[in-house]
Formats: sequence, C-alpha cells, structure tokens
Amino acid sequence: MNCKPLSSAFRKYPEPVKHAVWFVMDQVICGVLVGPLTVFVWWGSWSLLNSYLFPERMEISGFVCAAIGNCGLLTLAFTQSLWKRYLPVDRTLHWVFGYHLYTVLCVFCNVCHWRGMWTILDHYTGVNLFSSWITYAIGSYKPERNYSIRT
Repeated sequence: MNCKPLSSAFRKYPEPVKHAVWFVMDQVICGVLVGPLTVFVWWGSWSLLNSYLFPERMEISGFVCAAIGNCGLLTLAFTQSLWKRYLPVDRTLHWVFGYHLYTVLCVFCNVCHWRGMWTILDHYTGVNLFSSWITYAIGSYKPERNYSIRT
C-alpha cells in the first residue's frame, strides 16, 4: 500500500488548481460543519437561558442576561493581557485549555448579550411591525462623524 502525503500528491498540479481545491474544501467545511454547529451552539445556549434564567419574568431575565453578557465581554476584553501572560504558547496543554475556555466564555457572553437586548426590546416594545421598523431605523443610522478609536 503506497500512501503519499497530501502535499506531495498536489505537487504535480499548477498553483491555481491547488488554490481552487483548497478554496472548495474550505467552503464545504464552513458550509457543512462550521455554519450549522454555530447555529446549534447559539440555539442551545439561548434555549437553556430561556428555560433556566427567570423563565416566568422575562424582563428580569433580559436585564440579568444583558448584565452577564456585557460585564463578561468587558472583563474578557480587559483581561486579555493576563490570558496571554499566564497561558503561554510554549506550554501547549495550558494554552489549548485556556484558548478553548476563553472561546467558550466569549461565545456564552455574546449569546447572553444579544438575548438580553432582544428580550428587553421585545418586552418593552412588543413584537409588531412598528417595533421592527424602529429597530431597523436604529440599526441603519449612520452618524456623520466616526468616533471609532484610531491607532
């Protein structure tokens, strides 16, 4: 049985063909695996929060969820240097564990943030056409001055 490494099998093909093959493989992986798994994680987290975080009081649930999400994201953003310092890349096991823990915390805090905001919005404005148009108008507003931080 002759098993050649993948890189040696591609050596005989020109560069555009190699790039096209890698592009197609990337698209298939993203479309078949990454996209659906992302939806499953968001849906599962959102459903668990709906079931266990003050299910009878949606306005309290929304505020608590928004607080957890925003405080968590700010904490993670401000402690990035500590994560880098205490989880160096040369200690593989610690870095892999820390990297995955950081990613899971970021995903959970993002879901909490968005669930909190949408729950509060739905509670105070209702779910109707007017509320949808107001949300669209706020989202599409573009101020004339850009206040982003420039480095």
